[in-house]
Amino acid sequence: AYAAADAEGAMTVLARTKNLLFDFSANTNAGVLADLIEAVGPERVLYGSDLPIFAVRAHRVVEGDQYINVVPRGSHPAAATDPSLRETDDVDRLTLLLYEQLDAFRDVADRLALTREDVEKVFHGNAERELGLGSASEAGA
Repeated sequence: AYAAADAEGAMTVLARTKNLLFDFSANTNAGVLADLIEAVGPERVLYGSDLPIFAVRAHRVVEGDQYINVVPRGSHPAAATDPSLRETDDVDRLTLLLYEQLDAFRDVADRLALTREDVEKVFHGNAERELGLGSASEAGA
């Protein structure tokens, strides 16, 4: 759900599930992420980087129902035909998509007043719990 339209109506359904975890790999959409956390809680959300893909220098925007990765001109051969790519010469404003993803989560954490413990769950605690690893399993979480 890189654009809000991708998730339309889904959060109500996801909120009713009991045994599913949700990652936000490759997602920079703070609105969608906030909706997910509000629907299922931080205990069921996992951070995923989508590396090495998200180590690309780009900026993601949403226009209507379509996400678009704005990339340096000439950096992606498919840009001329792929509607999810747009070239720019304004490369000084581009950073890694990974940083945009982290910034979107920071925005959500602030907006939803997530606690430090909530953030730790998303970034490692939930995975540790599910895999039976680390401090989350030792604490009986």
